[in-house]
Amino acid sequence: MKLFIQKWLGIIDSNSAFTELEHALNRIRDLESQYDDLKYDFESFEYNLGELEIKIDEIESIDLENIKEKVNEVLTDFESMTEGYTVSVKLNPPLS
Repeated sequence: MKLFIQKWLGIIDSNSAFTELEHALNRIRDLESQYDDLKYDFESFEYNLGELEIKIDEIESIDLENIKEKVNEVLTDFESMTEGYTVSVKLNPPLS
């Protein structure tokens, strides 16, 4: 097996061959860890995006015309209730 690995890697010294294999395996482990981190970040992004889409749907479902009509009704009611009344404002100088 050692000779096969040595020939495959083109390395004569078996210690060098196994050192190279060890470095390659460590690099693979590092890449797997980076992959897991990226996968976790992506899943978090997907979750946040889903939450954002829900909020956008809620905002889009608000009937602005209906709210505008209700505000106008309240203003009209207020105007009719205060018709004929006057408002006076007295301004006092600020206390120093």
